[in-house]
Amino acid sequence: MRVHLVVPNLASQDAVSNDLLQMYSALQDAGYAAEIIAAGADQVPGPRVRPFAPHEALAWQPGEDVVIYHHATGFPRGEEMLRHTRASIVIRYHNITPPPFFAGWSRDHERACQEGIEASRRLARLPGAIFWGASRFNCSDLIAHGAAESSCRVLPPFHCTEAMAGEVLGRGTLTAYKDGAANILFVGGYKPNKGHAHAIRVFAVYNRLMNPQSRLIFAGAGSSHFESYTDSLRRLAAHLGVADRVVFHTSVSASQLRTLYFLADVFLCLSEHEGFCVPLVECMYFRVPVVAWGTTAVAETLGGSALVWNDFDAIGMAESIHACVQDQEVSRELRRRGYERYAAAYAPGILRRRLLQLMAEAESRRAA
Repeated sequence: MRVHLVVPNLASQDAVSNDLLQMYSALQDAGYAAEIIAAGADQVPGPRVRPFAPHEALAWQPGEDVVIYHHATGFPRGEEMLRHTRASIVIRYHNITPPPFFAGWSRDHERACQEGIEASRRLARLPGAIFWGASRFNCSDLIAHGAAESSCRVLPPFHCTEAMAGEVLGRGTLTAYKDGAANILFVGGYKPNKGHAHAIRVFAVYNRLMNPQSRLIFAGAGSSHFESYTDSLRRLAAHLGVADRVVFHTSVSASQLRTLYFLADVFLCLSEHEGFCVPLVECMYFRVPVVAWGTTAVAETLGGSALVWNDFDAIGMAESIHACVQDQEVSRELRRRGYERYAAAYAPGILRRRLLQLMAEAESRRAA
């Protein structure tokens, strides 16, 4: 049996691409004849990528092949392929950010997300398809779009956390931030759903009322589409009197990111929409205490390993940060719980076993 992993674009330092590449490796190691098919590939090292050609779907033999289609955006050519293929179909769903988050910031992203949601509605109704959501939250999204609950399964995303652990700590980053100040970290692209403004407001309370020797560090990919958004965050920090205590990294290497986790006293996640949130897994592995707003899939991903707030409360969240920084027992307990959560739910061996269970289930359904 051949397994075809399909994605619109394969890119380095991209969560969807990392998931697909690690999935490919796990399937190959388990003896499956796996291949990657992508419409675009941005010089990603590793396996050969076959260029996307929808007409090839007609050559796939019924009852033999499986297509694992990674869905995180609209991709009309991919949908065309799925409509014509005779192979079994698995929809690997990474979630689509609701378009209103981008209103007033990026018309292109607003339109792309709307197209992605419309695609989700069509994909959820594909006859005979199986759905692998990255979280229960993602599965509920698909079910709301029309997918049968009995066809939905949860498979947390594969990730590169342990590979990052092998990176050498960056001397420059250590010099810049290892100075005795408390380092509050958030990792995520500069997009309006990520809650940067909420983090600045909470940090301003913490820095002003509880610990002036502290800084907030943002690390994530910048984009020309969201320069105005990033500028608004800088203005907010200035308005709240913490401009000199908020650091914006718009591009970080694996070594720099590894170093930021090493230096972080607390990870502050106030994102408003996450289909999973891989940086939370990285925190668990690197034993960084987490304070979070339990929106969308965030609380599910953390699984009781963090200080999670159901409602936004700037003072309460600042007090949680303060507890992590000042109380060694609180910090030690959160680090322990986080790593135990990682080992039980997100370690590579756990994810590989889950993938193979789902592949066996897909094969049994096909045989039936």
